[in-house]
Amino acid sequence: MNIVRLTCGVLALGLAACATPTDTSDRDAAELAEMRAAEEAGLVCEYERIMGSLRRERVCRTQDEIDRAREEAFRETDRAQRATPGPQGGS
Repeated sequence: MNIVRLTCGVLALGLAACATPTDTSDRDAAELAEMRAAEEAGLVCEYERIMGSLRRERVCRTQDEIDRAREEAFRETDRAQRATPGPQGGS
């Protein structure tokens, strides 16, 4: 008898969870409006992972900002590789 009650309880909770409405339509509409406004302003939006978290955040930048960041990353990588001493060989 306890198994029947437990099963009925689990099924009731499962049905209640399925019947709960999710109000994502307002959030999706607002996000779509923001994306359109960003595109009209000439921004490029991407989702970037937040360091130390599994969440992602939408970041919008101009193409010039993206190009400058890419060039800076290449320069820093090149500088770090040149500063690293090569292998010590010799015989």
